[in-house]
Amino acid sequence: MLVDGMVRGETPVAVRDLEFGTHTIVIEAPGYPRWQQTVTLSAERPAQSFEVALDNAGAAAGAAGAPSAGVGLQIDSRPAGAQVWVDGVPAGVTPLLLPSVGVGNHSVRIELAGYQPWTTSVAVVTGERARVAASLER
Repeated sequence: MLVDGMVRGETPVAVRDLEFGTHTIVIEAPGYPRWQQTVTLSAERPAQSFEVALDNAGAAAGAAGAPSAGVGLQIDSRPAGAQVWVDGVPAGVTPLLLPSVGVGNHSVRIELAGYQPWTTSVAVVTGERARVAASLER
């Protein structure tokens, strides 16, 4: 599970010590569509909990012979461990595979402390895995 692009553990998990404000929660599992939700913590609502039931329709399609192994977006950086945003939303840390990124054009931003931010756009096509590889500069 990712919170604001940072790995916070495997589900079930309790994430503590988040600051008040808006946070993006992402849950990914092989064979399942990516689940994402934005939550806002405040003095009036300092904690939230929820259950997520992933829809395994993607897994069933893969089992039926649909070409799922090559789809999505692969993002790598040198050095690894950089934060990734796709279309302005935190997506994780490199190396990163996003199997359920929608078809179309997407902006990708990669940042790592001590390095210059790196930005590009990528086209994701049905049935193909798009790849982004960044060599970060100091």
